[in-house]
Amino acid sequence: MKTKLFLFLAVAVLLGACGYKENAYWLEYRSHDIKLMDDVQIAVADSFVVLVSAFFEDGVCHTYSIADNLEFRHAYGGIGSGVDEYRQPVLTFASGNTFGINDINEMSLTVIGIDSDGAMNAKKRLKATYRRAKPGEEIMPKDTRYTLLPNSNQYVSCLFKGDGSLFTLSNSLLQPTCRFGDSPVGDSLTWYAMRNDLNGYMAASGRTFFYAAENLPYMAAYRLQGGTMQKQWECFYRTPHYKISNDAIRYDREKATGPLKSLAADEHYVYLLYVDTLMSQYDANDFTKSCSNKVLVFDHSGEYVSTLHLNCHVKKIAVGKNGKLYGIARMPEHVLVEFDLPAQLRGSKGAKRRVEKKTALLQQATPLEIGDTIPYIALYDTLGNAHYLQDLKGKYLLLDFWGAHCGPCKLSIPELKTIADTMSDKLEVISISIDAKSTWKQASIEHGISWHNLNDLKGREYDAISTLYNVMGYPTFFIISPEGVILDKMKGYSEGGMTYWLKMNMN
Repeated sequence: MKTKLFLFLAVAVLLGACGYKENAYWLEYRSHDIKLMDDVQIAVADSFVVLVSAFFEDGVCHTYSIADNLEFRHAYGGIGSGVDEYRQPVLTFASGNTFGINDINEMSLTVIGIDSDGAMNAKKRLKATYRRAKPGEEIMPKDTRYTLLPNSNQYVSCLFKGDGSLFTLSNSLLQPTCRFGDSPVGDSLTWYAMRNDLNGYMAASGRTFFYAAENLPYMAAYRLQGGTMQKQWECFYRTPHYKISNDAIRYDREKATGPLKSLAADEHYVYLLYVDTLMSQYDANDFTKSCSNKVLVFDHSGEYVSTLHLNCHVKKIAVGKNGKLYGIARMPEHVLVEFDLPAQLRGSKGAKRRVEKKTALLQQATPLEIGDTIPYIALYDTLGNAHYLQDLKGKYLLLDFWGAHCGPCKLSIPELKTIADTMSDKLEVISISIDAKSTWKQASIEHGISWHNLNDLKGREYDAISTLYNVMGYPTFFIISPEGVILDKMKGYSEGGMTYWLKMNMN
């Protein structure tokens, strides 16, 4: 029972990769008689559903009243370069009674207000300014898709800069204040390759910003603190199957699934519209293979909450404060649909119950002890590939919990290398870092770690692997039997002591 409890805590955000039993709901759609073309974007602003499309005949923005069964209210804007016109309008956020239109060609952001009748007007139109590249300099990348952090009047945009940062935080005038965000696949891609391969979706709630990649099953959250964006968590919610080759991400199309089609967030949850089919079977001309009938739901701490199974195929979603999920569905024509969210996901009561349940589970948990079987937990290498200790069973395992700033950890590295080289026929060495991704990667390079080098990317959180193994200081070593049973534990390091300790436990 204890091992199963730890299994639940450790894999909550890795529902597909670890065989975690999903908490599922089946939702039925209600369609509305609204004729739509392709390339329609959707958001919920105040008590209106907003649709944006360059193919509308009477303006690029439409509002529909939620209170009146999505009755059409007003149209606004047009295609062009004049006042209230856009060349390539992209709906990037909705907050309160406003929403944002980012004109990609013009690199401008228009904040549009909605009155009580659904009529729209441009409250302000902002345009970012860039220093021109000097002769001989690399082309300067530009920010795209500005998303408002509602409680701060600041904006986050995609950047994919040469220094490795993925995003820009800008003030209310679109003047950059800081760059942030690191690549989920390390520093192995140039900025233009990142722009091609790490495109994704953004959403915000309060001061928290969420990003999810389109083709890589990766999601991260950052929060505005003290004028900068601090990473709160990151995770691979499906096992990633890829490699880096020729400055590009190459997927194993017979194992990798996706892509992600849409991302939305409300006060408590994050919603991912995920195409749960193999990449090799993806067909843009077949709506059943290019749209999705599955929404993955996570809370703001990155923990998996539930899966919503939709009875139609949807390409974009938005969430309202009225407990409804709205979407652009293909049947195969494009229609506006709505779903009633489960009661467990509506408002603060459901979120409160989840926090209480998580706290109760944590209070019941007991750390792993000698004699316990190791749980099935996903660990990641520096390229983001998932690994499981169970896959290494058949040999003894030496687990090395370490930190980049730990002096004794650094002293143990030469002996670990010797052990990895001389005992490889019957022992696998696995170093498990508790550091943040960037610190861990840099330290791994500096110390030349050539054996298994993994991280669960949870630091010292309550469900991190270091907590489950009751690691109180660093380094801490575990010896695991070929059958996956914890044989012994050793804290600290003294030269030669680890080799002797191993031989005593492996006889």
